[in-house]
Amino acid sequence: MTEAQIIQTRSALVDLLRDRSEDSKRPKDIEFLLLLGEEIEALKSEYLSHLLDVTAQMRRNGWTPEELVDVGFLLREHTAMIKDWKVEVSQRHDLAGKINAVRLIKLAVADPMKAEDTIRGTLATGVQFSTIQPRIPKKGTPEYTQAMAHFGVTEEMVEKGVVKIDWKGIGKYATRIAESGGRLPSSLSDTFPVCGMTYRRRRDTTKGNRND
Repeated sequence: MTEAQIIQTRSALVDLLRDRSEDSKRPKDIEFLLLLGEEIEALKSEYLSHLLDVTAQMRRNGWTPEELVDVGFLLREHTAMIKDWKVEVSQRHDLAGKINAVRLIKLAVADPMKAEDTIRGTLATGVQFSTIQPRIPKKGTPEYTQAMAHFGVTEEMVEKGVVKIDWKGIGKYATRIAESGGRLPSSLSDTFPVCGMTYRRRRDTTKGNRND
């Protein structure tokens, strides 16, 4: 896409946003994020459709080795781009949840009578959660071997690197142990709290619906 096409596309999105914002109670930045999501969804459908054509071309050996190198290179670049994009979006998703979760926790501490764990937006309902996250010992240390032994992993398997501790999984495990009054092994006793929000779409909205 040329620079002129990019400018033209963004201009069209801004015009569409202006029309949509007139009858929406949501801030323009949120409405624009919703609009971009719809555009991305449409682009994804187009991309995946073309990917089927690319796959069919590969299976019938429709490209020269040189052309197939270019295809492989482009797909590698796209894979890296999507991964980078996912990291950036995920970080903002986590930040939004953490900010709201901390707000609810502070409100509960200041006035227990007003304690809530739910916030309702125009598109979704967010529910606050809190978990305990152990700091995973560094690989190769006695503490790491001890932690793995706690889960039944032998020292031999640890040395081979066949099994590793899952970050999210260990957090869920530690939270269950804490809630049941149990204790973690000393190798996993260094913990810190993690808070955020889980979301579910409101029933009175549908994908792409601007229901306020």
